[in-house]
Amino acid sequence: MRGINYVMLCSTDGLELAAVHKKSNYNSTKLAAVSSSILAMISAFLNEINLTGCQSITFDAENGKAILTPIPAPHHPMILVTLSNKDVLLGQLLYSLKQVSNALIHADST
Repeated sequence: MRGINYVMLCSTDGLELAAVHKKSNYNSTKLAAVSSSILAMISAFLNEINLTGCQSITFDAENGKAILTPIPAPHHPMILVTLSNKDVLLGQLLYSLKQVSNALIHADST
């Protein structure tokens, strides 16, 4: 998909598993750790307001977007971190990330 600058798969405890990027100025180790912390905080928040099953967390900034997608795989839960340009079509990106999430869950369960 056009407009994607960085994609990383990390464990829920903050370890980088794999990354692909167009720009190399990202610190994957720090991004993995911060992403797992953000997901933990958001999960606690959602629990407080009685929402379950976080599908994604989207940060929309002046110069781009960051999307954290929890992958609730049965054996190896993960987080997919995606960084994009500001003009990426959010709906298309979220749809693609959902397909990737489902494929990873299926692969982990077989």
